Amino acid sequence: MLKIIKKNITFKDKNFSNIENEIKNDLTKFETIKFIDCTFSNCFSDDLIINKNCELIFEKCTIQGEFRHIFCESIIFKDSEIEKYYFNNPSEDKIKIKDLLFFNSKIDNLELEGVVLKKQLIKNNNNIKEKFKEIKSLILKNCSIEKNFIIDSSERKKENDSKRFKIKKLDLTNSTFEKDTKVKIQFCDVNDAIFYNTKFKDLADFYQSKFEKVNFERTDFEKISVFSESEFNCNLDFKYTKFLGKAIFRDTIVSGKFDLRNSIFDAEANFLDITSKSRKKYDEITNDYKFIGEPTDINVANRETARIIKNFYDNSNNIIEANRFYKLEMKKRMEEYNSLKKSDYRTFERLIFILHEWSSNHSQNWFLPFFWIVSLTFGYSLFACDFTNNSINNKIILDLIELTFDTTGVVTITFIINCIILAYLSYLILEKDNVIIHPILIYLLVSFYMLYVYFSSDLYLKSFANSLNPFSLMTGSEKITILGLCYKIAIAYLIYQLIVSIRQNTRRK
Repeated sequence: MLKIIKKNITFKDKNFSNIENEIKNDLTKFETIKFIDCTFSNCFSDDLIINKNCELIFEKCTIQGEFRHIFCESIIFKDSEIEKYYFNNPSEDKIKIKDLLFFNSKIDNLELEGVVLKKQLIKNNNNIKEKFKEIKSLILKNCSIEKNFIIDSSERKKENDSKRFKIKKLDLTNSTFEKDTKVKIQFCDVNDAIFYNTKFKDLADFYQSKFEKVNFERTDFEKISVFSESEFNCNLDFKYTKFLGKAIFRDTIVSGKFDLRNSIFDAEANFLDITSKSRKKYDEITNDYKFIGEPTDINVANRETARIIKNFYDNSNNIIEANRFYKLEMKKRMEEYNSLKKSDYRTFERLIFILHEWSSNHSQNWFLPFFWIVSLTFGYSLFACDFTNNSINNKIILDLIELTFDTTGVVTITFIINCIILAYLSYLILEKDNVIIHPILIYLLVSFYMLYVYFSSDLYLKSFANSLNPFSLMTGSEKITILGLCYKIAIAYLIYQLIVSIRQNTRRK
C-alpha cells in the first residue's frame, strides 16, 4: 500500500503534556513538523513515532523537563528555551546525528555522549536575547564533531557581564573536533571547564574568555591554539598536553600557578605580555580597551615553565623580558635548594644563590648592588682609614652642625630607625617579596652617610672614594689586610653585579 507523505504541518500556541495522545494527526505522514509558541512538559522521547526523514522545527517554544533526542532528518530550535536535551550512547560505536541546531536559543542542560555531530550544533547572532546567554551544563563526551563549534558573545568591545555568554559547566571529555572543524569559545565566562583527552584538529580559540576552574589534561592542539587575553582565575596546568601547532598566550592572565612542565611544544609559542593581573582599561574616546602599565610576574609552578617562556623571549630577541623569567627560574631553583637536606652536597650552591639574590635579585635590580657597594664602603672606610686630617679640615663645618643639632641624639635615633628599617627590608627579601622599596634604600644610604661623617669627619668622602677603588691597594706599595682583601673581593663582585644588572635591563641582541 502506497503511503502518502504530506509536505508539512504546523502547531501554534499549544500546550502539550502528552504529545502522542494530544496530537491526533499521523506524524509519520509529514516531511516537516513545526511548533510555534508552544509549551511542552516532559513529553518528548525517542519513542515518539514520526517520519525518520522529516524535519522538526521548534520556534519560540518552551520545553520543560527532559527532551531525549529523536532520530530524524533534522531538529532545529529557534528562539526557544530548552530545560534539558540529552542523548547517551554507552557503546563504543558512535551514532550519527545528521542535523541538530540550537539557533538563538537558551539551553539549560545539553548532554550528548557517543555521537557524531555532522552539522553545527550551536549558532547565534546579535539578535539573541540577553537571558539566553547562559548555559548551566554543556557536556559532549566521547563525541566526534565535524562542523564548527562556536559559542561567541556578540559584545566584543566594551566588557559587560550581562552581554557575555555564561557557561557553568563545560565538559568535552574524550571528544574530538575533526579536521577543518574550528572551535571558538570567545567572550565567555566559564565556571568549570574540562578538556580531558580532548583533541582539537583545527583552530581552538578561547579569545577573551574567563575561566574560574579548568582542566587541560592529555589535550591535543594539532593546529593553532589561541588563549590571547583569556583570564584564568585558577591554577593552569597543561598536564601531558601537546601543542603541535602554534600556541598564542598573548596578554593572557593567569592568577594562579602556571604549569607547562609536562607539556610538549612542537611549534612556536607566543607568551608576549603574559601577566597575573589585568592591565586593560576602557577608553571612552576610542570605545575600546587599552593596556596600561607593565605586566606583573606570573606564578610559575616550576623552573621548566619559566624556562619555556624565557626561551620564547630569547628566540624573539627580547632580552629584557627574557630576564624577567630568568629571575623567576632562579627563584624556583632556590625553592629546590631550600627543600634539600642540610647534609646535601649542594648546600654550597644554595649559599651562592642566596648571595646572588640578596646582592642583585638575580641581576634584575641594579639599585641593590649599588646600595651594598656604598654601604660596605662606608663601613670599611670607617674602620680601616685614618681620619686625623679629615677632622682638622672639616672642624669648622662640623662645629656648625653641632651648634644646630644635638648630634648625640640624632645619631641614636638614626641608628634605631635604621635597625628597624633593615629588619623590615630583610623581612621583605626573606618573604620573597618582589618589590624592594627603593625609597627605603635611599633613606638608609643618607643615614649611613650621616653616621659615617659623624664618626669619621670625612665630610667630602675622600677616604670613601679612595676605598671604593677595588684595585687601589693592589697597585700601590701598602700592605693589604685580611679585612681589606675581603672588602676588595666583595666590592669587585658587587661592581660586576651592578654592571650586569644595568646591562640586563637595557640591552637587546
